[in-house]
Amino acid sequence: FSHPKSTVLLCPNTNAVLINHCSHRKKQCGPEGPNADIRWSSGWDETSNSWRKMSLSELGQQEHRGLSFEIIATRDINPGDEVFLDYGIE
Repeated sequence: FSHPKSTVLLCPNTNAVLINHCSHRKKQCGPEGPNADIRWSSGWDETSNSWRKMSLSELGQQEHRGLSFEIIATRDINPGDEVFLDYGIE
């Protein structure tokens, strides 16, 4: 995950990489589009907040994990439903 104006590329080590893509623009997974979103952690990981304030040089000096994100439902997801994220344009 990254941003076009950032030099940082996040390569998560998580089962979240198994969540399928569904574009908000094309709605391949149905008329409502994706049912989840990805965001930076909401406070449960104390290191994530401080890491987001570090420069690229400071990030390169870290020797442990520190950036965390979470997958949140944007509407009800029933048992057996597939979870879909919009990976973005690029």
